[in-house]
Amino acid sequence: MVLFRVEYNEVNEDGEVGYEVKVSDPFYTHDEADELRAKLENQPKKYRNVAVVPDSSDD
Repeated sequence: MVLFRVEYNEVNEDGEVGYEVKVSDPFYTHDEADELRAKLENQPKKYRNVAVVPDSSDD
């Protein structure tokens, strides 16, 4: 079974996008991960470059 996670960059108080890529906990379905992606994309002042990616931590 493939797990999915959401990767994103946080925006600081000055409106600058951080370089560090943040990663969510793994989700069991793409729909769950996509739901979080949508929530984060609706907050562009806090999060940018939001993407759903397959979780590879079990390699």
